[in-house]
Amino acid sequence: MICEMMKLPKGIIWFRPANTSIKVKVNKRKRKTSRSTKDDRQMGKILNIKPSEIVKIRSKLGKDVKSVPKGAFKLPIQTAVIVPSTYDVNKVISAAEFKRRIITARNGLSRLFGGYTRVKAEGGYYSSDKKQVIRERSAIVISYSERDNFMRRRAQFYAWVRKLKRIWKQESIGIIIENDMSYI
Repeated sequence: MICEMMKLPKGIIWFRPANTSIKVKVNKRKRKTSRSTKDDRQMGKILNIKPSEIVKIRSKLGKDVKSVPKGAFKLPIQTAVIVPSTYDVNKVISAAEFKRRIITARNGLSRLFGGYTRVKAEGGYYSSDKKQVIRERSAIVISYSERDNFMRRRAQFYAWVRKLKRIWKQESIGIIIENDMSYI
């Protein structure tokens, strides 16, 4: 699958399949007016969608979450950091250093969003210099939060990931928000 890379505000990169469009079904009977944010306007320009349509998409996504039993609560926003096991592109770190990185990620996500889940993973990328896929060990540290909590702390989250990128000597760090992967 061929993908095109799009640069979003503040150094975030988003990949989507090339030659694809997003179809939005709009209910014309409901004409609720909502204000779009600066992010909505920027995303609208990138995706070629009116900012008001993005607001409608967001409000529809919020309503699609199934109800929960009495006494339970929802944490609908998934946020994840992919912890790499390398530095300076392809130099492997020790097992102890990798464990320290995972602890840093889980503590940071817990502080921001209230908890974490760790998943062992393996990733790879195609090296045009070596003409092969380079595999590396990684971990995905996932956190779930309420929508309001995420919106209040997303700027802190992006700043924290940028700091990790610098400390871990990474060209970029993968993050996943609501199953959309971006690179910072």
